[in-house]
Amino acid sequence: MDLDFHSSNPKIMTWWCAKGLQFKDVFIPGCEKRTDKRAALYVAMTRCSERLYLGYTSSLSSLFPSQTDSVYNNNDDIEVI
Repeated sequence: MDLDFHSSNPKIMTWWCAKGLQFKDVFIPGCEKRTDKRAALYVAMTRCSERLYLGYTSSLSSLFPSQTDSVYNNNDDIEVI
């Protein structure tokens, strides 16, 4: 399957397929799962040039700082929705 990177339509791909590519916005669903895939998550997170959206339904994976951590509270660029 070929992706049209000249189109403004969303692109859906695996984390590893995105390796080496850059996107303005990156959405990563399923961040509540405890996972050993730290390297793959790093690849996915570093694909964004402007905005990174982490989706989760219960509690955020232990790979991330807790929401009460000062990382979120003292940074105007981070918004917890």
